[in-house]
Amino acid sequence: MTSKTRYIAAAFGVLCWMLFSSGHVFADGPGNLTAVGGGPNKHNLSVSGVSQYRAVSETEICVFCHTPHRSLKAGPLWNHNLSTAGYVVSSAPGASGTQLTEPLNPPDGDSRLCLSCHDGTVPLGAVQNLGGQSLTINMRLVGMGQLAGPSVIGTNLSGHHLVSVEISPQLNTDKSAQCQSGLINWNVKVPANIPEAYKRATSHVYTAPGTGKGVQCTSCHDPHLDNPLGSAFLRAPGVGSWSGERFADALCVSCHCWCDTTTSCQ
Repeated sequence: MTSKTRYIAAAFGVLCWMLFSSGHVFADGPGNLTAVGGGPNKHNLSVSGVSQYRAVSETEICVFCHTPHRSLKAGPLWNHNLSTAGYVVSSAPGASGTQLTEPLNPPDGDSRLCLSCHDGTVPLGAVQNLGGQSLTINMRLVGMGQLAGPSVIGTNLSGHHLVSVEISPQLNTDKSAQCQSGLINWNVKVPANIPEAYKRATSHVYTAPGTGKGVQCTSCHDPHLDNPLGSAFLRAPGVGSWSGERFADALCVSCHCWCDTTTSCQ
Protein backbone atom coordinates (compact mmCIF):
# COMPACT_ATOMS: atom_id res chain seq x y z
CA MET A 1 0.00 0.00 0.00
CA THR A 2 1.40 3.38 -1.01
CA SER A 3 1.54 6.34 1.37
CA LYS A 4 -1.18 8.07 -0.66
CA THR A 5 -3.45 5.03 -0.43
CA ARG A 6 -2.85 4.77 3.31
CA TYR A 7 -3.70 8.46 3.71
CA ILE A 8 -6.96 8.10 1.79
CA ALA A 9 -7.95 5.00 3.76
CA ALA A 10 -7.15 6.73 7.07
CA ALA A 11 -9.09 9.84 6.06
CA PHE A 12 -12.12 7.79 5.09
CA GLY A 13 -11.95 5.92 8.39
CA VAL A 14 -11.91 9.20 10.31
CA LEU A 15 -14.86 10.40 8.25
CA CYS A 16 -16.90 7.31 9.13
CA TRP A 17 -16.04 7.73 12.79
CA MET A 18 -17.10 11.39 12.73
CA LEU A 19 -20.40 10.60 11.03
CA PHE A 20 -21.38 7.72 13.27
CA SER A 21 -20.06 9.01 16.58
CA SER A 22 -21.71 12.42 16.18
CA GLY A 23 -25.19 10.92 15.83
CA HIS A 24 -25.61 13.02 12.68
CA VAL A 25 -26.81 10.13 10.55
CA PHE A 26 -28.58 7.23 12.22
CA ALA A 27 -26.62 5.84 15.12
CA ASP A 28 -25.04 7.19 18.26
CA GLY A 29 -21.85 5.38 17.28
CA PRO A 30 -20.41 2.95 14.73
CA GLY A 31 -22.16 0.07 16.45
CA ASN A 32 -20.92 -3.29 15.20
CA LEU A 33 -20.78 -2.22 11.56
CA THR A 34 -17.10 -1.29 11.39
CA ALA A 35 -15.70 -3.74 13.93
CA VAL A 36 -12.42 -5.53 13.23
CA GLY A 37 -12.99 -8.00 10.43
CA GLY A 38 -16.19 -6.26 9.41
CA GLY A 39 -18.24 -7.23 12.43
CA PRO A 40 -21.40 -9.39 12.39
CA ASN A 41 -23.63 -6.59 11.08
CA LYS A 42 -25.37 -7.65 7.85
CA HIS A 43 -25.28 -4.05 6.62
CA ASN A 44 -21.56 -4.49 6.08
CA LEU A 45 -21.77 -5.25 2.35
CA SER A 46 -18.01 -5.31 1.79
CA VAL A 47 -16.08 -8.49 1.09
CA SER A 48 -15.46 -8.79 4.85
CA GLY A 49 -19.19 -8.92 5.62
CA VAL A 50 -21.06 -11.91 7.01
CA SER A 51 -24.17 -11.69 4.85
CA GLN A 52 -24.72 -13.60 1.64
CA TYR A 53 -25.18 -10.13 0.14
CA ARG A 54 -21.59 -8.98 0.05
CA ALA A 55 -19.11 -7.68 -2.49
CA VAL A 56 -16.89 -9.88 -4.58
CA SER A 57 -13.79 -7.79 -3.88
CA GLU A 58 -14.70 -4.33 -2.52
CA THR A 59 -13.07 -3.82 0.91
CA GLU A 60 -14.53 -0.44 1.92
CA ILE A 61 -17.43 -0.77 4.34
CA CYS A 62 -18.85 2.75 4.44
CA VAL A 63 -18.83 3.34 0.68
CA PHE A 64 -22.04 1.42 0.03
CA CYS A 65 -23.95 4.18 1.82
CA HIS A 66 -21.59 7.14 2.25
CA THR A 67 -18.96 9.09 0.34
CA PRO A 68 -16.99 12.21 1.34
CA HIS A 69 -17.20 13.63 -2.21
CA ARG A 70 -19.89 13.95 -4.88
CA SER A 71 -22.56 12.72 -2.49
CA LEU A 72 -26.27 12.85 -3.19
CA LYS A 73 -28.26 15.57 -1.43
CA ALA A 74 -30.90 13.17 -0.11
CA GLY A 75 -28.93 12.47 3.06
CA PRO A 76 -25.66 13.27 4.83
CA LEU A 77 -22.89 12.25 2.42
CA TRP A 78 -25.24 9.68 0.91
CA ASN A 79 -23.71 7.50 -1.80
CA HIS A 80 -26.18 4.75 -2.68
CA ASN A 81 -28.39 5.38 -5.70
CA LEU A 82 -31.97 6.19 -4.77
CA SER A 83 -35.05 4.38 -5.95
CA THR A 84 -37.37 5.97 -8.51
CA ALA A 85 -40.20 3.55 -7.75
CA GLY A 86 -43.75 4.60 -7.01
CA TYR A 87 -45.15 3.54 -3.63
CA VAL A 88 -48.49 2.56 -2.19
CA VAL A 89 -48.89 4.14 1.25
CA SER A 90 -51.58 3.84 3.90
CA SER A 91 -53.29 6.46 6.02
CA ALA A 92 -54.49 6.44 9.60
CA PRO A 93 -58.23 7.21 9.97
CA GLY A 94 -59.19 10.56 11.46
CA ALA A 95 -61.51 11.02 14.42
CA SER A 96 -64.41 11.89 12.11
CA GLY A 97 -63.66 9.18 9.58
CA THR A 98 -61.43 11.40 7.43
CA GLN A 99 -57.88 10.51 6.54
CA LEU A 100 -55.91 12.15 9.32
CA THR A 101 -52.30 11.11 8.81
CA GLU A 102 -51.10 11.10 5.21
CA PRO A 103 -47.53 9.84 4.85
CA LEU A 104 -45.37 11.48 2.24
CA ASN A 105 -45.25 9.61 -1.05
CA PRO A 106 -42.54 8.88 -1.85
CA PRO A 107 -41.19 8.76 1.72
CA ASP A 108 -38.48 11.27 2.54
CA GLY A 109 -35.48 11.49 4.80
CA ASP A 110 -34.03 8.40 6.45
CA SER A 111 -36.85 6.22 5.13
CA ARG A 112 -36.04 7.08 1.53
CA LEU A 113 -32.43 6.11 2.16
CA CYS A 114 -33.42 2.75 3.62
CA LEU A 115 -35.77 2.05 0.72
CA SER A 116 -32.95 2.61 -1.76
CA CYS A 117 -31.98 -0.98 -0.92
CA HIS A 118 -35.01 -2.44 0.80
CA ASP A 119 -37.67 -1.79 -1.83
CA GLY A 120 -35.77 -4.26 -4.00
CA THR A 121 -35.56 -2.09 -7.13
CA VAL A 122 -31.95 -0.85 -6.97
CA PRO A 123 -28.82 -3.05 -7.05
CA LEU A 124 -27.09 -3.16 -3.67
CA GLY A 125 -23.78 -2.11 -5.18
CA ALA A 126 -25.12 0.85 -7.18
CA VAL A 127 -23.24 3.88 -5.85
CA GLN A 128 -22.88 7.50 -6.86
CA ASN A 129 -19.13 7.68 -6.33
CA LEU A 130 -16.36 5.10 -6.11
CA GLY A 131 -12.96 6.30 -7.16
CA GLY A 132 -14.52 9.24 -8.94
CA GLN A 133 -16.98 7.13 -10.91
CA SER A 134 -20.66 6.30 -10.68
CA LEU A 135 -20.83 2.51 -10.94
CA THR A 136 -22.28 -0.70 -9.57
CA ILE A 137 -20.02 -2.72 -7.29
CA ASN A 138 -19.93 -6.41 -8.21
CA MET A 139 -21.83 -8.37 -5.56
CA ARG A 140 -22.06 -12.07 -4.71
CA LEU A 141 -25.62 -12.28 -6.00
CA VAL A 142 -27.41 -13.79 -8.95
CA GLY A 143 -29.51 -11.74 -11.35
CA MET A 144 -29.24 -7.95 -11.26
CA GLY A 145 -27.94 -7.72 -7.70
CA GLN A 146 -31.04 -6.37 -5.95
CA LEU A 147 -31.88 -7.44 -2.42
CA ALA A 148 -34.13 -10.50 -2.28
CA GLY A 149 -36.00 -12.53 0.30
CA PRO A 150 -37.71 -11.39 3.50
CA SER A 151 -35.57 -8.25 3.76
CA VAL A 152 -37.37 -6.78 0.74
CA ILE A 153 -40.18 -4.46 1.82
CA GLY A 154 -41.26 -3.84 -1.75
CA THR A 155 -43.12 -0.79 -3.01
CA ASN A 156 -46.45 -1.49 -1.28
CA LEU A 157 -45.96 0.09 2.13
CA SER A 158 -49.63 -0.04 3.14
CA GLY A 159 -49.14 -2.99 5.47
CA HIS A 160 -46.23 -1.43 7.33
CA HIS A 161 -45.92 1.16 10.09
CA LEU A 162 -46.36 4.66 8.67
CA VAL A 163 -43.13 6.54 7.90
CA SER A 164 -42.40 10.15 6.96
CA VAL A 165 -45.13 11.30 9.34
CA GLU A 166 -44.61 14.20 11.71
CA ILE A 167 -45.49 13.80 15.40
CA SER A 168 -47.13 17.18 15.90
CA PRO A 169 -49.43 18.74 18.53
CA GLN A 170 -52.33 18.45 16.08
CA LEU A 171 -51.72 14.73 15.67
CA ASN A 172 -51.68 14.36 19.46
CA THR A 173 -54.98 16.23 19.72
CA ASP A 174 -56.62 14.15 17.02
CA LYS A 175 -55.36 10.89 18.47
CA SER A 176 -56.75 11.84 21.88
CA ALA A 177 -60.13 12.38 20.24
CA GLN A 178 -59.88 8.95 18.62
CA CYS A 179 -59.13 7.42 22.03
CA GLN A 180 -62.20 9.08 23.56
CA SER A 181 -64.42 7.86 20.73
CA GLY A 182 -63.11 4.31 21.06
CA LEU A 183 -61.72 4.28 17.53
CA ILE A 184 -58.22 3.29 18.71
CA ASN A 185 -56.73 1.69 21.82
CA TRP A 186 -53.23 3.13 21.57
CA ASN A 187 -52.35 6.81 21.67
CA VAL A 188 -49.12 8.48 20.59
CA LYS A 189 -46.87 10.36 22.99
CA VAL A 190 -46.34 14.08 22.66
CA PRO A 191 -42.94 14.92 21.11
CA ALA A 192 -41.48 16.03 24.43
CA ASN A 193 -42.12 12.59 25.95
CA ILE A 194 -40.64 10.52 23.13
CA PRO A 195 -37.19 9.25 24.19
CA GLU A 196 -34.34 10.98 22.41
CA ALA A 197 -33.11 7.69 20.92
CA TYR A 198 -36.31 7.43 18.88
CA LYS A 199 -36.43 11.00 17.53
CA ARG A 200 -34.76 10.15 14.25
CA ALA A 201 -36.73 12.39 11.90
CA THR A 202 -34.91 15.66 12.49
CA SER A 203 -35.35 18.85 10.50
CA HIS A 204 -32.58 18.12 8.00
CA VAL A 205 -34.22 14.91 6.82
CA TYR A 206 -37.92 15.62 7.24
CA THR A 207 -39.95 17.55 4.67
CA ALA A 208 -42.42 19.19 7.07
CA PRO A 209 -40.43 19.77 10.27
CA GLY A 210 -43.00 21.56 12.40
CA THR A 211 -41.63 19.92 15.51
CA GLY A 212 -38.53 18.30 14.04
CA LYS A 213 -39.79 14.98 15.39
CA GLY A 214 -41.43 12.30 13.34
CA VAL A 215 -41.56 8.67 12.31
CA GLN A 216 -39.03 7.20 9.92
CA CYS A 217 -37.63 3.69 9.44
CA THR A 218 -34.77 4.74 11.70
CA SER A 219 -37.19 5.56 14.52
CA CYS A 220 -37.32 1.81 15.13
CA HIS A 221 -34.19 0.48 13.41
CA ASP A 222 -30.51 1.40 13.72
CA PRO A 223 -28.69 0.11 10.63
CA HIS A 224 -25.31 0.53 12.32
CA LEU A 225 -26.11 -1.67 15.30
CA ASP A 226 -27.53 -5.18 15.45
CA ASN A 227 -27.13 -5.98 19.12
CA PRO A 228 -28.00 -8.51 20.34
CA LEU A 229 -27.49 -10.33 17.05
CA GLY A 230 -30.71 -11.20 15.32
CA SER A 231 -32.66 -8.36 16.90
CA ALA A 232 -33.59 -6.90 13.49
CA PHE A 233 -31.59 -3.74 14.26
CA LEU A 234 -34.34 -2.65 16.66
CA ARG A 235 -33.77 0.24 19.06
CA ALA A 236 -34.86 -1.12 22.42
CA PRO A 237 -32.32 -0.27 25.13
CA GLY A 238 -32.38 -1.85 28.54
CA VAL A 239 -34.06 -5.10 27.52
CA GLY A 240 -30.92 -7.21 27.60
CA SER A 241 -31.30 -10.09 25.20
CA TRP A 242 -33.57 -10.85 22.31
CA SER A 243 -36.89 -12.27 23.50
CA GLY A 244 -39.34 -11.86 20.66
CA GLU A 245 -42.40 -9.81 21.53
CA ARG A 246 -40.88 -8.58 24.77
CA PHE A 247 -38.07 -6.91 22.84
CA ALA A 248 -40.48 -5.32 20.38
CA ASP A 249 -42.81 -4.20 23.19
CA ALA A 250 -40.03 -2.13 24.72
CA LEU A 251 -39.77 -0.29 21.42
CA CYS A 252 -43.51 0.24 20.89
CA VAL A 253 -44.16 1.76 24.31
CA SER A 254 -41.41 4.30 23.71
CA CYS A 255 -43.80 6.18 21.41
CA HIS A 256 -47.22 4.71 22.28
CA CYS A 257 -49.35 4.35 25.41
CA TRP A 258 -52.78 3.00 26.29
CA CYS A 259 -55.59 5.44 25.64
CA ASP A 260 -56.62 5.33 29.32
CA THR A 261 -53.09 6.17 30.48
CA THR A 262 -52.74 9.93 30.10
CA THR A 263 -49.71 10.51 32.32
CA SER A 264 -47.31 8.59 30.09
CA CYS A 265 -48.49 10.34 26.92
CA GLN A 266 -48.77 13.98 27.91
